[in-house]
Amino acid sequence: MSKPSGSFQSSNVGIKSILAPPKPKTIHASDQALVDSENETSEMFTVEQMEYAWKEYALKVKREKKNSLFSTLNGSNPRVASDYSITIDLKNDIEAGDIDREKPELLGFLRHKLNNKKISLKYQIMESQKTGFVDNKSVFENLCKENDSLNKFRKMFNLDIEF
Repeated sequence: MSKPSGSFQSSNVGIKSILAPPKPKTIHASDQALVDSENETSEMFTVEQMEYAWKEYALKVKREKKNSLFSTLNGSNPRVASDYSITIDLKNDIEAGDIDREKPELLGFLRHKLNNKKISLKYQIMESQKTGFVDNKSVFENLCKENDSLNKFRKMFNLDIEF
């Protein structure tokens, strides 16, 4: 009999192979130059160029039958900051979800079209005013706030506003 060597050769996955840290990849000088050139690509662009690319992407989305996303992109007013971040205003969380799902593809399209890898996308959800239940009484009261003489006429002519 032979003595155990303490190591077992197997092609199966074991705890040691899972817990072992991965070896760092070596990058050749030519590959490093490509990575650096991609990170530094940041050509200037005008607002008009960005809006044209934005509308072009919206039409692409329309052709793909993503009508909700098309409506969101078409209805938003993109603004560009000095750090190449594009900010849009959204109406609700549903639009935000659509943008989140489409964000990688949209950013890739804009970065390629405008030749600028520093472009980022942010959004704000705008709070809308809640409308309450409106009946005849509340409409008349609101009109009376604007014009006091309406209430005088109602009393003078003995008018009944369906209360």
